[in-house]
Amino acid sequence: MTILKFCKSYMFSHKRVLILYFILTMSGAFAGIASPYITGRFLDSLIYGTEFDVIVRFSIIFGIINIVSIVINYAASQLYIKLQTSVVFELNRDVIKHVQNLSVSFINNQDTAYLTQKVNNDSREIMMFCINVLRDSTIYVLLLIVPFAILVALNWIIGLALLVFLFLYFAMYFAFKKPLYKMDFIYKEKQSAYFASLYEQFSLTKKIKIESIQNVILGRLDKTFIGVRDSAIKKQRLTHLFTSSDSIVLTLAQIALFAIGGVQIFNNNFTVGMFTMFFSYFNMILSSSRYFYNVSAVYQNALVAHNRITELLGKKQESCGVLNLNDITSISTDNICFGYGEHNVIKGLTTVLSKGGIYGVVGHNGSGKSTLINLILGLYIDETNGGIAYDNINIRDIDMVSVRRNLISFAEQEPSLINGTIRYNLIFDDDDGELDYYRLEKYSEILDMKEFIDTKTINYVVSEKSNNTSGGEKQKISILKVLYRDTPIMIFDEPTSALDSVSSKRLIDYLNQIKKDKIIIIITHDERIINRCTSLLTLNGDAGNVKVTLPGES
Repeated sequence: MTILKFCKSYMFSHKRVLILYFILTMSGAFAGIASPYITGRFLDSLIYGTEFDVIVRFSIIFGIINIVSIVINYAASQLYIKLQTSVVFELNRDVIKHVQNLSVSFINNQDTAYLTQKVNNDSREIMMFCINVLRDSTIYVLLLIVPFAILVALNWIIGLALLVFLFLYFAMYFAFKKPLYKMDFIYKEKQSAYFASLYEQFSLTKKIKIESIQNVILGRLDKTFIGVRDSAIKKQRLTHLFTSSDSIVLTLAQIALFAIGGVQIFNNNFTVGMFTMFFSYFNMILSSSRYFYNVSAVYQNALVAHNRITELLGKKQESCGVLNLNDITSISTDNICFGYGEHNVIKGLTTVLSKGGIYGVVGHNGSGKSTLINLILGLYIDETNGGIAYDNINIRDIDMVSVRRNLISFAEQEPSLINGTIRYNLIFDDDDGELDYYRLEKYSEILDMKEFIDTKTINYVVSEKSNNTSGGEKQKISILKVLYRDTPIMIFDEPTSALDSVSSKRLIDYLNQIKKDKIIIIITHDERIINRCTSLLTLNGDAGNVKVTLPGES
């Protein structure tokens, strides 16, 4: 089965827990098989007369079996939770890691709320199906074979009747297989779209208020709700038809049992206890058959989840080389071109940025300043025409993940801080990570952040979406991170928008002090920064005219 093959590695990584869980569930199944036999024997003993001590013995045996079953079920449920949560998390983590290694273009085109819901729900459904089907299939095969062997040994007519009903179950399975899959796929897609629209209602609250478009946005929610409602109704119709056919077969099977069993008792071939055993085992076999019949619907649901996850995992990851660099002394671009769709943003850019320079990137809005930075960072490595090289080595041959982690630091104009302490956002390590407080204080003074750090402390938690921190404070934390990391390449996007004139002067003075060992790139409109840069890259959008000049030149 495709899904089981997909889950195999995750299951085997917890094989000890899995084996113990199966031993416990099998023990419970054997206890269930023994109960009808004990009950039948006990009824016959009561009807035909017996000693009181026999009644006591049966009661003790029955009580022990049930108490042991309760203990076994509790232990099995604990193992199930441990196994299920672990494998779901591991699959979730693998999918997230894969998505994070896809191109930025792919990520930008995704609805993150939809993607989150899809990955989480589908991962859970796949793994729960695998655990449950492995457990239940084993149990129900046991509950099918052993009782069937007992019934055939006692009465071959009932065994023959069972085979007829089993054939009906399998015929209905193949009739409903494809429609169930198709309907569940549609429902899941509609459900994900509705979840994304629901998320939108809260994530855009400020914009909705400013633009007064509450009714418009709610109208979008209404449309997605109608889609999920209609698909849910259609899915329920098909599911009801599926389960109704199952109930019809079950009813016919029970009628057959009563008829055959009644005749056998009438002819003195059965005792009441034997009929009770037959009835219990007959229903046990039918329940097992119904499981294999109904699991087809569950399988179709899980198959939809599996196909959506494997489609995501099948997306080609962004290229990443294997060469590790210890330092970067120059960045060169050779006739690079890049655009979004048919719109060219960077066209024919050739330049060299070397250590010892502060490079100002200037141009009108939309001219490609931020795009250029993204290309230099290797974020569109498979979509860029032309060549980008570090120390004359094409970045496609370099391990850019390692480079961005160790050799480049970037302060965004509107940074997204991670939910955690200021300390964590500086060094991306747990609170036990080493921090040089002397350097921290030095850079805090440059950015006029000393009072902020002293008041809040370095362990101040920046809340989700950083809504307990102002935009200027967030940008200062981002700039502080760049200064503290002290990497060979430093990149700033409009850094002075968060700084006063004194702090701006201190920052540019400090950057001039350290530029000998750095490649410093600054996107800016600020004349104070522009006049202190050693070179300017002026971008003009898709016209492709890129000038490299000195400050003051045109």
